[in-house]
Amino acid sequence: MSILQALKDDKYRWKNCQALVYDRKDTSVFGEGFLGELYFKFKGNRYNRREGNGILETLFCGMQDVSFPAITSYLASVPLCILGVWKDDKFDVAGIQFPTVRIGVPGGQKACFAGYGFVPAYWGSTEVEVLAALGIAVLFQELDVISVHGVRYADNELTARFMAKFGFKDVGTLPNYMMRAGKLTAATLSTLPREVFEQVVEKMVLEAYRAKTDQIPAL
Repeated sequence: MSILQALKDDKYRWKNCQALVYDRKDTSVFGEGFLGELYFKFKGNRYNRREGNGILETLFCGMQDVSFPAITSYLASVPLCILGVWKDDKFDVAGIQFPTVRIGVPGGQKACFAGYGFVPAYWGSTEVEVLAALGIAVLFQELDVISVHGVRYADNELTARFMAKFGFKDVGTLPNYMMRAGKLTAATLSTLPREVFEQVVEKMVLEAYRAKTDQIPAL
């Protein structure tokens, strides 16, 4: 059995961290107005004041309209994965992952492009790497893809360093590819094969076992 299947069998949960596929009918976790609340978590800045657009332009890079109706309707249309931390019986939202473009046909090989983001309250926390790994596992398992691709603004070095921890490799930069502030700007493409990610997760789990810790150690 693969390590990703094992994560699925454990409902994509490691200790108090879990990746949940969003289901608007599951009101026990996702209450009424959940997507709206999610929008404002990303709109607020690191001090949780709702001013400016927060990280919306970076999270939804290339989208010209990051208004409330545009983003909430978009999130309602994609298979959304919610990353969070259980605090007693409450699921505290830490971030999201979602496919942006899916390639392939049923019964054949498939791949996808995906995006991710964490709310400011969890930036730099010990949970983010565990949650990101669980979310990527959801993409591979639930969408049955052999590769996950990413696209980012070329100057987004934070995402470049963070996603490299999970095996993503840059494959090229395209000039004048994505819109930002009304102008075309360069974008960098990256890719992660399933077998590479499986090796990364196996290492994470092994290190956690050796350290006898309640959390997967940072990569």
